[in-house]
Amino acid sequence: MNGMSEQETPRRFEILIEGNPTPKARPRFCRRGNYVGTYKKRGEQAIEDEFRYRAKEQLKKQGLRLPAPKDVAISISFECVFAIPKSYTKKKRAELLGREHTNKPDLDNLLKFYIDGLNGIAYSDDSQIARYGEACKIWGEEPRTRILIDIL
Repeated sequence: MNGMSEQETPRRFEILIEGNPTPKARPRFCRRGNYVGTYKKRGEQAIEDEFRYRAKEQLKKQGLRLPAPKDVAISISFECVFAIPKSYTKKKRAELLGREHTNKPDLDNLLKFYIDGLNGIAYSDDSQIARYGEACKIWGEEPRTRILIDIL
């Protein structure tokens, strides 16, 4: 048994974000006298805000009480689909379709962006994530990020 009674079943919620997946960017540093500060690149906050807005709307439509209570465990899975460059030949496009994407960005930077972005929206704190399901980045015709959240 995994801690659930027989009557309880996990509830699954799906977030689908169209467009190429977004990685978490490294913080930028600046020096102001003896103080070193951090900042985000121009436009990065707008991208984060757009993701949070879209995720919140989709979760609300699916009936998730936002955010999930602090005592609830979460399982989360990711599918990051990258667009195959249009400059590739039909043959190369066919070969890549559905195969693993081994180029940058790194998978951990992608997951960090989405996990941090869902903090306070899908769950109260990312410490509630008790399980990671499958996480992959692949090539596809339509770029998108699909996130599955299971309330355990």
